[in-house]
Parts: sequence; structure tokens; C-alpha cells
Amino acid sequence: MDVSRVQQSLGRLKRVWSGELAADAVWLLKGVAIVGDFAGIQAYVLRPVPGARGAAKRLRARSFRVAERTLRIAEAVCQEFGAASPYYVAGGRFLVSAPLQDGWRARLATLQASIDRKLFDRFGGEVAFHLAATDYAGGVPTQALFDELQRRRARPLEYALMPEGGWSEKKFFDKAVGEWYKCPACLRTVPRLREVAGEVICEGCARDIEIGTRLSRWNFDPGKVPHVRREDVVHHFPMIGDQPASFEDLVTKAAGKQWLGHLRIDADHAGKNFLKLGGDPTRIWGLSRLLHTFFCQRVQELIKDSFVYPVYGGGDDLYVIGPWNLVLDLAEKLRDEFEACTGPEGLTFSAGFALGKPHQHILTKSEEAAAALEKAKKQGRNRICALGTVMQWNEFREVLREGKAVCQWYKPAAGSASLPSGFLQDVLWLAQTQGDVERGLWKPLLRHQVVRNLKPPGKIDEGCEKWVRGLMAGGPEWQRAAVAVRYALLAAQQAKD
Repeated sequence: MDVSRVQQSLGRLKRVWSGELAADAVWLLKGVAIVGDFAGIQAYVLRPVPGARGAAKRLRARSFRVAERTLRIAEAVCQEFGAASPYYVAGGRFLVSAPLQDGWRARLATLQASIDRKLFDRFGGEVAFHLAATDYAGGVPTQALFDELQRRRARPLEYALMPEGGWSEKKFFDKAVGEWYKCPACLRTVPRLREVAGEVICEGCARDIEIGTRLSRWNFDPGKVPHVRREDVVHHFPMIGDQPASFEDLVTKAAGKQWLGHLRIDADHAGKNFLKLGGDPTRIWGLSRLLHTFFCQRVQELIKDSFVYPVYGGGDDLYVIGPWNLVLDLAEKLRDEFEACTGPEGLTFSAGFALGKPHQHILTKSEEAAAALEKAKKQGRNRICALGTVMQWNEFREVLREGKAVCQWYKPAAGSASLPSGFLQDVLWLAQTQGDVERGLWKPLLRHQVVRNLKPPGKIDEGCEKWVRGLMAGGPEWQRAAVAVRYALLAAQQAKD
């Protein structure tokens, strides 16, 4: 799907969400509403160990498996209940409207039991999928479905672990027969390993590399996965020439310090926004598709020529990895695009950012980015937490602009630098400690550093002089100084191991 078609689609979905247009999907006036929800996605998708060959491909494969499995289960639900079709499928979740039938609870329990056993046998308890349902007459029974889903989540994999109403202890152990091995790619203990491209890994990781390789070129056989549309799953893969880029490749594209940036984004008050729609099925469909189209299709259009790697996107959240400065630029661009799609008084999202080396475990860095995201939400939402500071989006835009400018004024290898390293380090220290800001003690300390370290007015860059005057006046430049200087020092730093 090209850029213009994505933008047209977003525009139409916004009008559906706002109630101006009707949706194409059909919601029965009376029936059974069935919701499906994946659990344990993050730990499963992010398990691949950086440094092991093909980590990026294995991440992509696991993200695809989640989307593909969700679609398969949605189709199984529709086949079981007949005359039903998925109302929406996005981000590991789906909603189905099925005709009201006798014994529907027992049939749903049978289907849940089959799913529990298959997922446990395939993934060993690493993931679970929950089905919850309620009968209804009218619109989408949002609150009732939420309550049912909460009850279902309290009993994950119930039918696999309690097949006869009691714990099946043998499910928690494997027989110690023969030799077992630890896979270096996923760290799981497995009964056998095999060699793939010079690396000895488990069967699951070998399959993931094969799927990830095919996904990097999207050469899937439509006959084997007819229910998976290219535009509905994350498929973008940064390339170096005609080869998929590794995380080691991506980090070489960073400015200055060769680090990766991990960005987590989540729509603010998504649940409350759905509840505000009062069960209107058309508007609920419009909102769900709007979020999924933006965080899946539109994001991939924005990064298609960059070296940013989307780990997963869809539903109401997004996780990307890439050169740290490019990821920060993307965060700003996504915020502008999202506001253009939803309007200044519409939906918002918050973001969390973490720095990492290419060989640091992705799950760990993802959790750091998630903690930063939570910090941004706690301080008012519609914000980003990056480089140790929570900022509103307009502040973040100015920080990026100033950080890039400060980097140009600070060139450690050039004798004509407008801003010497010592001055920036002192500004960073004063801005972080505030130098007893209540009594204004930072001001004389800063003035001393200006007189001592900087060339006189008229001898330095005009823009630099204006920025320094803003610092000394204690204006917005001073409030943003710590983050802007930290950005500049990273961007100007020479790459080191």
C-alpha cells in the first residue's frame, strides 16, 4: 500500500470513528460477542538473544507468528460458531460477532481447551490466548467483555494444566532422557540442536531464521497463509544493499556514539476512548482500525527508507529499534503525523526511550523503554521520556533542534569550536543539580563559566551566542539545557567499543 492510499485510509477511518461514515464490517443486532487476546507476547517476541546470529530475523519471525496465530484463532472461532466473521483483528486481539446459539458457552470452552493444549505443546507455557464472550442485544457490550476477559486472564492455560479438574504435575517436567542442551540463541533448554549457517541452535530458532529471512523479502506463498495480508502485519526490514541489516549494521548508522535507541509508544487512555463510544459498533471499528492502520501501515511508510527496525506495531502500541538519533527523530515525526490523523483535540500517545548497545538483551532494553513510557504517562500523558527527562512534545521538538545546534557548535576535534567541552560539562552539571535553584546560585556559577571558557561576544557563532544568553537569563533554553547538551555530547562523541 503506497503513502497516498494509507493517508486516504486514515482519513476515512477518522471519519468513521467520529461518526461521519459507516464501517464496512457487519455487527449483528443480537448475538454473542467474542473477544480474543494474546498474553505473554512481549517475553516471547523479545526472547532472541542479541549477538547470536540472525537476532533481527528471529524477532521479525516471532512478531509475525503472533499476528498469524491471532488470525488463525479468529478464523477457528468463526468456523465454530458459523455465520460469523471477525469484526476487527489487530495487535494480538480480535472481536467477533456471532449468532446467538444454544450451548455457546460449552462450545467456547471446548475451543478454549483446544487452544490451551496446542499453545502449551507448541510454546511450553510461554504464551497463552484467552477467549471471553457474552451475549448481547444492540451495540458492543464493552464493559461486559472487559469483565469476562479479566476473569479468563486469571486462569491462563487452564485446560492444558488442569485437564481433569486438578493440576497435571507432569506438565511442569520433562523426562530426563538422554542429553539436553541450552540454545545460545534463545537460552531455552532443548533435547536437540542443529547447525544453521555455521551456528548450532534449536529447531525453533532455526525455523524463526527461515521465516525471518522470507519476511525480509516478503516472499510468502499466498496459498499457505491466505489470511495474512501484507499491510496488516509489520514487515519492514532495513536493508544494507540487498541483504537484511543486523543490529550491528544498524548501530553504525548512528550519529556520534554508536548506540541503538529503543522506543516504546502507547496510545493514551485507549480503553477509556473505546468506552466513550457507548458500544457503537461502527465507531469502535473505526477507532480500532485507525489505531492499527497508523501503528502498522503508516509507521512502515514513514521508515521505509531508513535504518529503523519495527519490532512490532499494531493495535495501539509500537516498539522500534534503530540508530539512537534516528529513533528520536522518528518519535517527533510520529507525533506530528498522529496529531494530523486524529486532530489536536483527538487521541494522543506517550513514548519512552532507552539507549542500548547492539549486544544488550532486547527484552531488558524494552523494559527500560517501558519504564520510561510509564514515567511519561504518570506525569500527565501526551509526553515522551527520553535521555532522562519527561517532556511535552513541543518541548521535545525544541530539545532536538537545540541539541543538533549545540552539536554543531561543539566540535572536539576542531580548534575553532564555539563551545568547549569543559563549558558543556559544567552546563550539564549545573542544569542537573540546578545549583540551588531556589536561591539562584546557579546563575553566578554559569556566568563564571561563560566568562572563563567562551570567546567574547561577536567572536562566536551568532546562534550560539543567542543560546548562551538564553541560558544565562534562565529562560526556556535553561530548562531544556540538560537534555540538549546530553544529546549534543552523544552526537559529537567518537565511536568507541
